[in-house]
Amino acid sequence: MSLPTAACMDGAPWRLVEQRVVDIVVDACTRIDDSPMGLVPADVHALRVSCKRLRALWRMLEPAFGTELTRPMERTLRDAAKQLAGQRQAWVLVKTLERLGRKASARKDRFLAVDLAADLAAALGTAEAPTTSVPFLRQAFEQQPPALRALPRRPSVDDLIAGIVSGAERARRHGRRARRRDEVERWHRCRRWVKYELYQLDITLDLKGALRRRHRRLERLGELLGRHQDGFDLELQLAGAEVAVPLPGPAAAVLAAWRGERDAQRLLKCIRRRQQRLLQRIEKRFDVLYGGRRGGLEAALRKAFART
Repeated sequence: MSLPTAACMDGAPWRLVEQRVVDIVVDACTRIDDSPMGLVPADVHALRVSCKRLRALWRMLEPAFGTELTRPMERTLRDAAKQLAGQRQAWVLVKTLERLGRKASARKDRFLAVDLAADLAAALGTAEAPTTSVPFLRQAFEQQPPALRALPRRPSVDDLIAGIVSGAERARRHGRRARRRDEVERWHRCRRWVKYELYQLDITLDLKGALRRRHRRLERLGELLGRHQDGFDLELQLAGAEVAVPLPGPAAAVLAAWRGERDAQRLLKCIRRRQQRLLQRIEKRFDVLYGGRRGGLEAALRKAFART
């Protein structure tokens, strides 16, 4: 997304944010309007990412304006994204199994992963099968620009920096606690704040130098954490544990049948080994981003905003 010239010339970073929010909303509404028969999986994914980008913005504004003002819009976006979760979750399991089919060290494990992925894909139908459109999804996006204009004042550079730094500290705390207490689900909370920081940098700045390098590292850490969460969800589904997002009926039936197979336990062990290897890579990349001195991010942000 290109940097609006006016925002750069008049030195008002908030105008850049407002323009990028409009761009996100226009793109989301166009996807919804172009899918009258239902959203295809690619659009579902794109709309969920758009919800997360805007949620990251409201989280960034939280230290300056308080939760009473920011949380309603953030929760509206969260609820909209949840309506798209079930169908996407099933396809995430397929992609996770396909990746395992390429990465598993044992040939038998690769075959098992590929077979289950094929069975799930067949149960779901073609990749282009539309999902049910959500009636209030467009409304959730359209509310965003007016809600930002209704803020009691225009956010300052200090407000934006405080919001980004606060989120980064939350990612740091969750990651350190996950490692110290061996809490897998805590890594998933860490992922949320890693992604928020990534999107906050996207929406506030034209990234160069140290922040551009940090952005790339955030992307990579977020990707690894996402794979770890997908593997965790697959493990829960295959083990028959309670899950937050139910799968569509045909996919749930396939997994239920697989749980009764002798090879199900073998595949579970393969998934868990893969999870451990991913976790080792996550911890190394987490240390690069969040193991240094705490003032470095704030200093880099101030320098970047001074150039805007």
